[in-house]
Amino acid sequence: QLARIQHKAGLSKEAEALAQQAADAGDTRGLVTSPTVSYMDAESVVSVPDTTSTADPQELKLGNDPAPADFDSGDHVNLTADGYLSISNAYDLVSLGPDA
Repeated sequence: QLARIQHKAGLSKEAEALAQQAADAGDTRGLVTSPTVSYMDAESVVSVPDTTSTADPQELKLGNDPAPADFDSGDHVNLTADGYLSISNAYDLVSLGPDA
């Protein structure tokens, strides 16, 4: 398992050997582990298809529906407070905790 973790982390052969020596000696302080990675598509939370776009696939734009779905601050780039709130609420905070 240690070698698999080190390989995923992209350690050099020398670093792998040193980590293995430390693990064999009972020293686990310097071991590299791979965190659980989850994916959250923030763009899909605050954007909608741009119906004026002729591109395929259709380009996206910030949602500008009435509050609380008014994600466009007016410059078509920056989010409103509701936009930031929607993105932060989309994260599963439990999954961001330490691995069990």
